[in-house]
Amino acid sequence: PGHGGGDPDNYRRITDWPITDLIPILQAENVADDQKFIVIGTSYGTSHAMATASALPERVLGVGLNAPYLPEKICREAQVWTDADMILREEKLEKPWILLPVLAIFGFVQGLIPTAICSYPEGKKVVNEKPELFEILKKDAARSFLRGVNGQVYEMLNAETTQTWPDPRQIKVKNIALWYAMDDSIVPPDHGIWLELSLKKGRNLNVKREKNGLGHFTFLDTDAAMLRTLMEMLK
Repeated sequence: PGHGGGDPDNYRRITDWPITDLIPILQAENVADDQKFIVIGTSYGTSHAMATASALPERVLGVGLNAPYLPEKICREAQVWTDADMILREEKLEKPWILLPVLAIFGFVQGLIPTAICSYPEGKKVVNEKPELFEILKKDAARSFLRGVNGQVYEMLNAETTQTWPDPRQIKVKNIALWYAMDDSIVPPDHGIWLELSLKKGRNLNVKREKNGLGHFTFLDTDAAMLRTLMEMLK
């Protein structure tokens, strides 16, 4: 909700997403209620993948976590970086005037998307070495801002929305692929390291760690490879 042309759903939680969003999509695509599947998430999307594994463990055969991201509660416990300190709480978002400067910025930001991507150390390397991926990132960012004035901006600024999802250690799914970059400047590799240490016991865990200068974007175009890996793990 609130992404692309979707209608916003303020105050939603990522824990609700598998039931309020994913199940209706599966039904609309005529996927049988007893049919099992693999779920893969990238960056912020890993929170949705973990929420799905937690909410629907009987249907999820495997989970792919690409450039993983952890919630505030886990970050505080592990004493690692969290962006919760950079965003607002719901009680502040109740005051619309707080959002006006941010919304004004997002109104002009689409033309600055390439500059924003290149502002990260790994961004310039993506432009030079993976132009196809760079174009995908531009389109994704433009789609995110399409309804930003009342959707995604609100969601991404809401700490309770973005930071509240189940403890990853409680995931019951056995097959997990965890791929992260040791030179990630957007989401520190500490998040991936914590997950690796926390998920390895009692699970079939496939881990990839890279340090090739692409940082957060290292595995962003490898969903097909991760899917193949997870399918092999099921054999």
